[in-house]
Amino acid sequence: MVRREILDLYAQLHRAGVVHNDVAPHHWRRRPSDGICLIDFDSGIIRGNVTEEEWDELVVGEIEEVMAMLA
Repeated sequence: MVRREILDLYAQLHRAGVVHNDVAPHHWRRRPSDGICLIDFDSGIIRGNVTEEEWDELVVGEIEEVMAMLA
C-alpha cells in the first residue's frame, strides 16, 4: 500500500508538470492524519523549463529511481 501511494505521489507530481529531481526516502514523510507527502523541492524541475524530450527522460528516470528504491 505504501509503495503504491509513493508511486502515485510521483505520478501526480509529473501530471502537474514537476519532477522532484532528488528521489530519496528522507523526502517521503508520513502525514500525522494519514498518507504520505513529498518534501524538499529545491532541486525540482518545471516542465516548461526543459524540452519535451528532456521532460520525458526526466520522468522515466525518476519513476525508475523510485521503483528501485521501493523494490
